[in-house]
Amino acid sequence: MAEMFKIKVEGVKELQAKFDGIERELEKALADAVSQAAIVVEREAKANSERGGNSFPHRITGNLMNSIKELRQISQPGRVESQIGTAVEYGPRLEYGFMDTDRLGRRFNQRPRPFLRPALDENEAEIQAAFEKSINAVTRKYR
Repeated sequence: MAEMFKIKVEGVKELQAKFDGIERELEKALADAVSQAAIVVEREAKANSERGGNSFPHRITGNLMNSIKELRQISQPGRVESQIGTAVEYGPRLEYGFMDTDRLGRRFNQRPRPFLRPALDENEAEIQAAFEKSINAVTRKYR
């Protein structure tokens, strides 16, 4: 005759509650890290727009620099997104270039002078560190 045995697991509800708490903490940590990354990109994009020279936009009035900001942050379960940009109409032309005719019939051959993408690319290590710091602060409590 086969032996019978029973297994009793206790504390499943408490464990699930703990996991739910960790999930909420991680989502908040990721939102904080995205906000910190947005601050870095915004700061560097403003510096790039002020810098001028052959690689960056030429500063004339400072309107571009003053208009660069976090346009919106989207937070959904499992996803946080931040969009940094400018509301000035010539911002995309500077970032991507413009080789066409505008609505007034003027012909342009304007090469790109990106200020946003380099702000992200050149600060990847600082942005990565912000994410690691935020996530480690949460996971350290549960080791």
